[in-house]
Amino acid sequence: MKSSLVALIACIFVQQQTSLASTVGNDENLDFGIFEWIHSSEGGYYNPKQEFRRQDPDKLNSLIGVFAKERIEKDELLCEVPWNKIVYGGDYCGTVDVVVEAMRQGEKSEFAPYAVYLNAQRRGQLPTAWSEAGKSFLNKVLGVDSLESALNPRLGPAYATLVLDEWYVDCADHGSYVMDDLWQHGALLAHQRADDDIMIPAYDMYNHQNGKWTNAKTNWQKGEPHVTKAARTIEAGEQICISYDKCPECGGRRTPGSYGTDDMLRDYGFVEALPQRWKFMKRKIIFDMDEDESGELTLEWHKKPKEAKKRKAESWLQKEIDRLTKLDSDEDHDIGDMLPQEIYTIHAFIKANILAMTTALKSLQETDESEEEL
Repeated sequence: MKSSLVALIACIFVQQQTSLASTVGNDENLDFGIFEWIHSSEGGYYNPKQEFRRQDPDKLNSLIGVFAKERIEKDELLCEVPWNKIVYGGDYCGTVDVVVEAMRQGEKSEFAPYAVYLNAQRRGQLPTAWSEAGKSFLNKVLGVDSLESALNPRLGPAYATLVLDEWYVDCADHGSYVMDDLWQHGALLAHQRADDDIMIPAYDMYNHQNGKWTNAKTNWQKGEPHVTKAARTIEAGEQICISYDKCPECGGRRTPGSYGTDDMLRDYGFVEALPQRWKFMKRKIIFDMDEDESGELTLEWHKKPKEAKKRKAESWLQKEIDRLTKLDSDEDHDIGDMLPQEIYTIHAFIKANILAMTTALKSLQETDESEEEL
């Protein structure tokens, strides 16, 4: 694969990282009228101090998200979505049925702006819906060559390309309707965007980033409005971000080792920006990686190899760094029918793994050196 091609693709698809708010709409109607639809509904509210736009309005490939137009105080209401504007079908599969029916009806649907917006979303955002060549290359990166290894791969995430198969199994009692192309698209949109088994228009257009970047919080229960408030003071120009895995209501995902940056790729289709959570060697190595104010990378260990296992961990990390570096620089790799966004995302994932592994290896080796000095 030519390095110039990868560089070009990186320029085109840079906005995908940490963003679900991608759309094919024009800049004058990026939100398809969703925010006004919510705001004008009974019991609905959308704070006018925020706007849905490109991070850099002059660049068409710039990240799209919700940004503060002016200062927003802590606990100030950002968005309130009435229950009758929330998509719910009784369970996960039922919710997909409701979403897909709304998408079929389009502008005639009771969820019209949201249905039109979902119809406009690009297919193939998740690895499970990638081209065969794209899935094959990703599996090569993960060390997957069989169904068994897909469930327990050398590198996470597990069952990276099998999400749609899981939906088929879980929703089999819905009959042949499950095999419909639009139902498949709706199922994967729900996989990306649903909060538990409900889909919340407007709220699902807030992007993800953990750490100091998370500045919004939510509160909801079934049958009641979905409420989003500022978790801290948000200054003008800041992007408004939520967390997909470390929020108070995120349950088991918050436990170190249960969910990480690799899982984000499988479930949301992007490589998250820092801070990141990594788990390697079948969860024998678990750490968070971030950067300090000077731009230096920092690690917070959750599971660090003990002295007896340290050499083995260092060897494993170095071998994986070498293997991934070779895959990343292989100019002869056959890209087949891979789409540009697949190529970009896979290489971004490879580079993120290499950086995390290199940082972890350096930390372990520095520990070795300090112990030798003693």
